[in-house]
Amino acid sequence: MNIRRLRYYLVFLFVALIGTCIPISVYSKSSKPDKKSGNEYKQLQKSLANGWNTWNTKSVLSHVLLPECFALNLQLHNSETGRTLENALIGRQGNDKELIEKIDQGCRSYNGEYTDLTIEWQGLKLRIQSAASGNKLNLLVTLIKTDAHSILKVKPEFLWKRDGTVQISKTEISARSVDFKINIYAIFQEQSAISNVSDSSLNLSLSGKIGFSTDKRATIQTIAHAINKANKKLQTENRKHQPYADLYEPMQNVLAWNTIYEPT
Repeated sequence: MNIRRLRYYLVFLFVALIGTCIPISVYSKSSKPDKKSGNEYKQLQKSLANGWNTWNTKSVLSHVLLPECFALNLQLHNSETGRTLENALIGRQGNDKELIEKIDQGCRSYNGEYTDLTIEWQGLKLRIQSAASGNKLNLLVTLIKTDAHSILKVKPEFLWKRDGTVQISKTEISARSVDFKINIYAIFQEQSAISNVSDSSLNLSLSGKIGFSTDKRATIQTIAHAINKANKKLQTENRKHQPYADLYEPMQNVLAWNTIYEPT
């Protein structure tokens, strides 16, 4: 285990221990009744559960728009072995190392405005970055290492029993529900990236950079610009905590990657 990964594990443990202590400090305060309506928690949850983020507990490669519950799932496929990595998780353990994905979580914001990770699986290595604002999404997949058998599957769907329809073409994904509609456009640095379209996914042989955007006019360059802008905004925020960056940055990273949504 390298030093960086060990530091993240230690911070994660520290955050977990601190979390168990919070109720003690809360209960030690004055027990005077606080005049509240009783709906504050629900209102807070509703205000937070908005926009694009990696809300899905099953996979960090699942970019979900709330409250619409529409997901753009990125999956990795090896055509030689026939195996598909449908859900990717940070720190997954297992006996067969060749089947376990290795994820290096980069910096990211709490609200999903910027995310960055590198994933390695069965000879394939990708960097996946995103920038989001409200219902707008820019997603960039950068190839680091691949072979002739690696395929990126893009599977759009509605989660958590939300009704809706999805249509897929070689360059566009359209999703519709009663009170919601969105189009996501696929942009390729090299046209050879297009492989085939099935009823449930867009399947891409990896060649050059691949982008996805809610902006019909988007290019690889404009997507990269939006992502760099979101990254700079996050770095500016992080510099405010420079005196204790060794503690703040890993703690912020762990908490941000654990920002998830569980419907009740």
